Amino acid sequence: MHEKWERTMEWPLMVVAVVFLLAYSAQIVTDASGVDYERYELVLNICWAVFGIDYLVRLITAPEKWRWFKANLVDFFSVALPFLRPLRLVRLVALLRIFQRSADAELRNKISLYTGAISALLIWVGALTVLEAERHAEGATLTDLGRALWWSLVTVTTVGYGDIAPVTVTGRVVAAIYMLFGIALIGIVTGIFSSWFLERIKQEEGVKDEEPAAHAQLEKQIAELTQEVRLLRAEVAAAQGKSHVRPTPR
Repeated sequence: MHEKWERTMEWPLMVVAVVFLLAYSAQIVTDASGVDYERYELVLNICWAVFGIDYLVRLITAPEKWRWFKANLVDFFSVALPFLRPLRLVRLVALLRIFQRSADAELRNKISLYTGAISALLIWVGALTVLEAERHAEGATLTDLGRALWWSLVTVTTVGYGDIAPVTVTGRVVAAIYMLFGIALIGIVTGIFSSWFLERIKQEEGVKDEEPAAHAQLEKQIAELTQEVRLLRAEVAAAQGKSHVRPTPR
């Protein structure tokens, strides 16, 4: 039941996540107010309710509920806390599952694809979140989308120029989360490149090690084939000799 529900809801939830992203982006970028703000909020709340229903169904149908709960804490907090709603958009990464391959050689490419997609998504969502929190705050410098994107990028990459910084509690919490994510991202990227270099070294060493063995195997096969040809020629010669021997008259 659990796996069937996840398979059934994968694409519908992805559509809902896209709608959520578009509505949230439009609400923040246009600085909506009044009726427009309420409309965007209605769309966001509907999407959020769908996410909540999906989470509850998966929790109820999970074979080991406590273990599943601990393994899906991000989903829990993104549904339970309004502040973390944008993190629920990581379900968009489900779109990348169509690129999955079973071969081990594709594992690094799959990780790279996931990492790049998640990074781009969180940079955008982080910019929107901090812009929403900072735009009308007193003494804030993150007051437009361009600055918010710049801040999100330098924070995720752990560069941290310090020329722009949040002044609100929400903005600083987002900054702390993104700093931690940036550290993890650097670790993942470093691991991917290390894996690539090690694989190249192993391939080159493997080719060098295989060349003498391949030559020895070829020489052995040639020797065996030569021996078989000699035996065959001897048998043919013997058969021909017997056919030329005339019977002795009595």
